[in-house]
Amino acid sequence: MKQTPLHNQHNPDLLAVMPSVARVVEAGCSSGALASAYKKLNSHCFYTGIEIDSKEIDYAKDIAK
Repeated sequence: MKQTPLHNQHNPDLLAVMPSVARVVEAGCSSGALASAYKKLNSHCFYTGIEIDSKEIDYAKDIAK
């Protein structure tokens, strides 16, 4: 199974339709770019990213702080 390559850009169309909520769980968070962009708009949110690739998990931990 081929995965999407690691990237540091979020999907702006998806971000635009995400409501402001207290908790988000993202399956397949990749680099954490969406989490980072969402947290800039909704800093109160507890955002959990799930990723199968351990290399991407390490990257996402850094970018999504």
